[in-house]
Amino acid sequence: MPLPRASSVIERVRVVCAAVLALQVAACASPQPRDGESKAASTTPKSAAQARAERRAWIARVEQHIDQHWAVPPAASNGAIDGFYCKARLVLSPDAGVVDVTIERSCGSAPLDASLQAAIRAASPLPVPNDPALLESPLPLLFSKVAAQGPGRRTLEDVRNGFRARGSDFQALFERASRGESGRVLVQLTIAPEGHVTACEIVTTDFSSAEYNAGVLQLVSSVKFAAREVAPLTVPNYPIDFAWR
Repeated sequence: MPLPRASSVIERVRVVCAAVLALQVAACASPQPRDGESKAASTTPKSAAQARAERRAWIARVEQHIDQHWAVPPAASNGAIDGFYCKARLVLSPDAGVVDVTIERSCGSAPLDASLQAAIRAASPLPVPNDPALLESPLPLLFSKVAAQGPGRRTLEDVRNGFRARGSDFQALFERASRGESGRVLVQLTIAPEGHVTACEIVTTDFSSAEYNAGVLQLVSSVKFAAREVAPLTVPNYPIDFAWR
């Protein structure tokens, strides 16, 4: 069998080398991710439900942080009122510092509103969210207080204990019917001396499902609190937070 001519072998080698060189040039010409970009590119985009859950969790941290700085005036904590509910809107800097505060719904008195504004400014800078884009829009916050009760009044701890005892039922409802949302429901309820709920209604809710909100009301109505020799208590704004565990 005749051997291939040298020129033929050289030509084949030249073609192979040209192909390899072309692949190397193409690889170098392709845009390479800069530091930190490769992880971002491989990250699965967040769903709308995940984004809402993260935002709600951040807002809850902010509200808790502010609450730790809030010294409520004595007139609002000596049993003169059962509680209050108010709304504030904050403008924040890129580092979560408080730039501006607007009270959109009054706490019920000028001293209370002033004390909330002072607490918000004292708490600055606020906890930073995982998503910095959240700092670019005004931040709405909700605050509610149930006043410490005087003699002959049901205590706030009584109310909390009643809801804690049904915590698993509220969580089960949330996981079954919330449609992937997370958020807070503020309810107003009246508790009889015997411990049963005589009236309840939703003040505000973060949830769009009418069926879910109706389920929350039904559960609240079935909560059994400790029996006390006290007057009936109306809690104007009790917060119930729901989040995926």
